[in-house]
Parts: sequence; C-alpha cells; structure tokens
Amino acid sequence: MNPAAWGVIGALVGAIASIAITWIANRHAVTLQRQAVVDERKERHRDFQRKTLIELQDTLHEYHHVITKAYFEDLKSYVKGEIWGRSLLSNEVNDGCLSTGRRTVILMERLSNDELRSHVKELHLLLGETTRVSNKSEAEAKLGEATRKATKVHEELGEELRCQYEHS
Repeated sequence: MNPAAWGVIGALVGAIASIAITWIANRHAVTLQRQAVVDERKERHRDFQRKTLIELQDTLHEYHHVITKAYFEDLKSYVKGEIWGRSLLSNEVNDGCLSTGRRTVILMERLSNDELRSHVKELHLLLGETTRVSNKSEAEAKLGEATRKATKVHEELGEELRCQYEHS
C-alpha cells in the first residue's frame, strides 16, 4: 500500500480513537455529575435531619420542663385542698404545654428513623398523660416514668445525631 493510503487509514483510526475517547470521557463526566447530584441530595437530607434532631432535643427538653411545671402547679393547688388536676394552670404553663407539645409532634414526624420516631411519640404521649391523671400518686408515677423515658430518648437522639455527622 502506498504511504498516502496509510496516512488516510492512520487519520481515520485517529479520528475514531478520538471520538471513542471523547465519548468515554463524556460518559464518565455524566456519571460523575449524577453521583455529585446524589451526594448533594444525601448531604441536604443529613443536614435537615441534624437540624431536626437538634431542634427536637431542645423542644423535648422544654416540653418536659413545662409538664413538670404543670405538675408542681397541680401539687400547689392540691396542698391548698383542691382536687388534683381540677385547677386551671397558669397561662404561661398552659400555653407552654400546648406550643411545645405541638412543636414536638411536628418535629418528630420529620424524623427519618422510624424506631426513634416511635420512641419520641411514646415519650410525647407519656408526658401528655402526666397532666391528665386524676390523682397525685398517678401524676408522680407518670412523671417519673416520663423522666426515665426522656433520658433514654435523649440518648437515642444524641446517637442518631452523631450518626448523621459520621456519615458526612
């Protein structure tokens, strides 16, 4: 074969190789771009969960605190001779119970961990029951049970929060 034919064949092979390399590089770039989008979406989810967990920890603590205040207001009325749980709570405590209870429900529904959400829900219900009992001993028992449950739930929240940071 003459050198001109070899030149044409070489140019053709070079062009095909160049096209193949460009195609492979573009395909690789698209794969990397897709992975970057997936990674960014996962990081946004982890960030959302971290913020939710931190806010839920604070809200649960506040809810527990205001429920304890309600217990002491009931105790104060009971000592004065009133029937347990029949006296009105102060506006501050009543509003606190309503707002922090509602905020807890909103935040717990944002949790992606089903088991943790279930434990938070149990604590939320237990804290609410503390204000609806009809006698002092039941209220003390419910508040004690809620305090023990709160300790466990806060540990679980902390563990979940650490997991969200470890997977970053």
